[in-house]
Amino acid sequence: MLEFRKNAGLSCPAIACDICKEEIKEARKASVVQQKTDAPIHGGVWFCHKGECETSMLQKVGDPLRIELVDFLSQLCSNTGFSPGK
Repeated sequence: MLEFRKNAGLSCPAIACDICKEEIKEARKASVVQQKTDAPIHGGVWFCHKGECETSMLQKVGDPLRIELVDFLSQLCSNTGFSPGK
């Protein structure tokens, strides 16, 4: 889930695992899962750590699609015209 967490008194954006609720601190160790659909626009994405959390999430979501969190973030930046560091 996308959320804000306090860090040194500031509210900072973060991604938490939808299974264990812990913050995802390493994007390469996480996935984004959604349910397959033919709809052109749809929501319902879940974030999870790879390993036990991901296994649990894939079992919960009927007919899931999975993408690496790093790929999801890269595509999100591209789709919104954002180039990190610029």
